[in-house]
Amino acid sequence: MIFRYRNFIYDGADNREYAYDSNGNVTRDDNRGISSIEYNALGLPSRISVGSGSSIEYIYSADGIKLGSRYTEGRAASYALQAEQTEQSAQPYAYISEDYDYIGCYEFRNRNLFRVNTPYGYYLAGEFTPYMRDYQGNNRNEAGYYAYGLPASDSDVKSYDPYLYGDKMLYTLKGLNIYDFLARTYAPDIARFMQPDPLATENHGVSPYIYCLSDPINFIDPTGEKVYYVDMTGRLISSEEAGTYNSLNMKEVEAQYEGLDVVLIIDKDGKIINQSETFEEGTINGTLSFPTDLPFCGDFKSIFTLFTVNGDDNAKSIFQFLSDNITATSGIEFGLNLMGESADGSVNDIFTGHTVAKLAHVDKLWLFRYLMGEIFREFDHSHKESSKPSPADKKFARVVSNQLFFKQDYIPLFNIYMSATGQYRSYNGFQ
Repeated sequence: MIFRYRNFIYDGADNREYAYDSNGNVTRDDNRGISSIEYNALGLPSRISVGSGSSIEYIYSADGIKLGSRYTEGRAASYALQAEQTEQSAQPYAYISEDYDYIGCYEFRNRNLFRVNTPYGYYLAGEFTPYMRDYQGNNRNEAGYYAYGLPASDSDVKSYDPYLYGDKMLYTLKGLNIYDFLARTYAPDIARFMQPDPLATENHGVSPYIYCLSDPINFIDPTGEKVYYVDMTGRLISSEEAGTYNSLNMKEVEAQYEGLDVVLIIDKDGKIINQSETFEEGTINGTLSFPTDLPFCGDFKSIFTLFTVNGDDNAKSIFQFLSDNITATSGIEFGLNLMGESADGSVNDIFTGHTVAKLAHVDKLWLFRYLMGEIFREFDHSHKESSKPSPADKKFARVVSNQLFFKQDYIPLFNIYMSATGQYRSYNGFQ
């Protein structure tokens, strides 16, 4: 459960309620009851002390990944605690403690497997609970939120499900109520981080403690860094070009993503129309080197946009995002190649020739990949509304299927993704 939030009331005295170290990290917060915060060599909190004897200690790997947390909570003696005494105990327990360890998707409590996390929900006590998320990735199974992430007063948050706003863990110890945003901790009641932005030197004029440029409706802050910009034709825009657009401050936007990848659709005035799901850094690569000695590559290198994406689910998510926002609006088509022997470890293509009602140069891209020795498992492309393959679609599928059949290679599935309805329809490559 969530302890009530503390009141921020000026006491009339000249008492300084916050203290900072030389790096700008909060080391004391009287309003939140934090008596001290200690930091490690990476600038990550190693121990937070709250109230009388309560604390959280963190264990990290050498590169800053959280491996464990140790809770100690001071409590007055109660009948529940006294009931746990043994004959050897002379005094009632004044403290309770719990140890948590994190190994990939597995969480251990007091050395026993406690919970298994997945991108879609979690396993606990032999049952799978799916997540219900909003457009910002906030978990809403039992919680609602104010704009900056403070759980609403009627939220029924369980201690075994602390992953809430932005899918980040909320620490509620003794009313601490701060989120673990990986590189920093975040206080949702005052909409500020407790440590400065690691990229603050690149973002002059922006407070190093600010959350989402004070616009949490249109932005999220998953502590990521890699941003890919596309316009409404699907053209990949360099960060330098995007920075010339009116009203778009590149450094401010990219400061919201650190360690993750994202695709942003922007208009010519610099307005962000929509953003994709965020991914682990390195999931998306927006470049591909075409060899100059292949004559069929020369005429589409400069007008062909291609993302290479790791993983089938990631690739389909980005493909559908671009189709739902661009194909559904203008009719410009996108293609998706799922490649490799299996979904595990696959590297896939998402691409467009920026043409309406046609997937330009798809045959040349396929030939290029085929000559590189790629295995094709599935080929999807987007239509605005029609569920029927065009004559050009049928011709391409037939050429590919016949070629692969002759070589006794795996023949891919062919699907049309209808952006108006979000549905797929299969068609036969031998039609």
